Amino acid sequence: VVKLYERGIKPVFVFDGAPPEFKAGELAVRKERKEEAEAAMKAAQQSGDMEEMNKQRKRTVRVGVY
Repeated sequence: VVKLYERGIKPVFVFDGAPPEFKAGELAVRKERKEEAEAAMKAAQQSGDMEEMNKQRKRTVRVGVY
C-alpha cells in the first residue's frame, strides 16, 4: 500500500458480502466491546466526565458504509 501511495495511486478497499463463518466469534467479541463502551460513554456523560466520554466514544466508532 505504501508503494502505491508513493506512486500517487490511492487504493480503494472493498469488503463485499457476508463475513466468513470462522470470523463469527471475533465479531461477537467486537460487538460486546462496543456495547460496553457505549454503556461507559453514557455513564461518563451522565456524570459530566467529558474526557472519559470522548475516550469511550472513540471505542464505538464504526467504519462507514458507502
